[in-house]
Amino acid sequence: MRNFLACALLMLSTPAGAYVFIENYADWQQMSREMKAFYVVGVWDRGANLSPVDAGPYDEALHEGFKMCALVIGLNADTLIRAVDTYYQDRADERNQPPFIVLTKAMIRECEPQINQARRQRGLKPLNLRR
Repeated sequence: MRNFLACALLMLSTPAGAYVFIENYADWQQMSREMKAFYVVGVWDRGANLSPVDAGPYDEALHEGFKMCALVIGLNADTLIRAVDTYYQDRADERNQPPFIVLTKAMIRECEPQINQARRQRGLKPLNLRR
């Protein structure tokens, strides 16, 4: 029990390092495949499965569209990693953005048909993304 308490106190007293946050394309490139997989799956789970208690119809449609899209495209970690890699490769001017933003943008583009289906079901106007 003493060891547990000592470890807990050590963990709580250690400040969180900024190095944990992946800030841009250069940081993304330095990550191993396994690190990228954990990162993108965490971002996906947050974006697709967790919505605020007071989520309105737009948020609900986005989450529902993401879930439908995941089934259609056979979503997995490799799909998400490729989405980030491709987005960064195709948009060199956006390489200063963190991968969680890049992944969100990439998946909104990829899942636009399913998001629009969910929006229509709620009586909302469809997204009209410029490609």
